[in-house]
Amino acid sequence: MTPEPDGCPTWRPRVHVPQNGQMRIAAVQSAPVFLDRSATVDLVVDRIGQASAGGAELIAFPEVFIPGYPVWIDLTNAA
Repeated sequence: MTPEPDGCPTWRPRVHVPQNGQMRIAAVQSAPVFLDRSATVDLVVDRIGQASAGGAELIAFPEVFIPGYPVWIDLTNAA
């Protein structure tokens, strides 16, 4: 990490840039296994394998995919 002028560190990831300037990206469109984190992780591993076999170098999943909480939970008063 490199310190910034205000003293806050900056994280800079290592990025591999292909020589031809192109990168194959996969966006996973799948549902998590309902309320089963372990099975959802298994699903993620499977989808990563499929995308990688197809040549993907970057694989994106939906936000909060692994926790697998139900979409409707935010619509209830239960907290």
